Amino acid sequence: MPVTVQYDDSKRLVIWMFEGSWTWEEYYEKRGEVNHLIEVAGHRVDMIIDMTQSQLLPKNLMTHGGSAVRNAPDNIGKTIFVGSNTILRAFFRMFTQLYGALQSGKQMEYYMVASLDEAYVLLGEANHDT
Repeated sequence: MPVTVQYDDSKRLVIWMFEGSWTWEEYYEKRGEVNHLIEVAGHRVDMIIDMTQSQLLPKNLMTHGGSAVRNAPDNIGKTIFVGSNTILRAFFRMFTQLYGALQSGKQMEYYMVASLDEAYVLLGEANHDT
């Protein structure tokens, strides 16, 4: 599947993986369930959004990105985007500038790194399973 999600409550971590060409419909199929798992966790949950295997980003990225922020559970911690794609990096800069204000008191932090190893270092995890 082009969009997959792993949730590890013991690590307080959700890993989204986007591969090849994916659609917003595929993302939304997972988002409700993932948000529910985060909400009921009772603690902060960090997210890694792995875009390293994604080819093209779907249309209306800013609109759907804003929806993700507005509908995100209050207990999301760090959100780390992983990828070295120039378009993804440009989106990340615009996203953090435009949608940071939509957080409405949420404690979300956004980061952009080039590799999964960098993401795990940012989370303070030296040993990880991928």
